[in-house]
Amino acid sequence: MVPDGFQLFFLPESNFYLLSSNFQFLTSGFSLLPSASVLIISAGWCIIGVKGVDGVRAVVQRVLGARVSVGGEVVGEIARGFLVLLGVGKGDGEAECRRLAAKIAKLRIFADESGKTNLALGDVGGEVLAVSQFTLFADCTHGNRPSFLDAAPPESANALYERFCDELGALGFVPQKGIFGADMKIEMTADGPFTVLMDTEDWL
Repeated sequence: MVPDGFQLFFLPESNFYLLSSNFQFLTSGFSLLPSASVLIISAGWCIIGVKGVDGVRAVVQRVLGARVSVGGEVVGEIARGFLVLLGVGKGDGEAECRRLAAKIAKLRIFADESGKTNLALGDVGGEVLAVSQFTLFADCTHGNRPSFLDAAPPESANALYERFCDELGALGFVPQKGIFGADMKIEMTADGPFTVLMDTEDWL
C-alpha cells in the first residue's frame, strides 16, 4: 500500500518502483545505469521495490576433466579446471558478463599445499569449458512443468554468452565452448565435488 501523501511511479527502463513525496519529476534528480540496474537518486526519492531484475547465472563445477559433444562429435574439452553452465536473463548486459567473468577467473576453490581452498585457475594452470544453459532460469513456482519466461531471447542470450567467453579470454582463460542451442552431451569428472552457484543479481 502506498502511504498517504506519497505517489508511486514505475520506470520501465530501470525495473525500479519509486516512492516520492515530491510529485514533480526532476529531470536532473536521478540517473540510470541500465546495464547494472542501478539507480542513483537525489534527496526526496527512495527505492521501495525491485521488479523483474534478473542477473546472469552460472553453475561453476570444479572438474578434473570435462567435454561436450554434439551429434557424437566432441566440440569442447578441458583437463583440470571449471565447467561453467551459463544462463542469461532478460535485461542482462555486457556489464554483468564482465563482472561474472572476472569473478570466475579469480575464484579460489582449488586446494593449496595445506589442503585449503586458496588457489585460483591461474595458480593451477586450469582451463574453462563454458556451456550455455537457459534452463538456469526455470521457474517452477506454479505446477510441475517449468517455464522459462525470465530467460533472455536466444539472439541476445547467444551474444552475451559469447561476450562472457570473450571476457574470460581477455583475462587469459580462452574457454572451450559448446554450441549454442544445440542438443549437447556433457561428460565430466567432478573434483570434490565442489560446485558454486553465482547470480550477478545478488551483487547489485
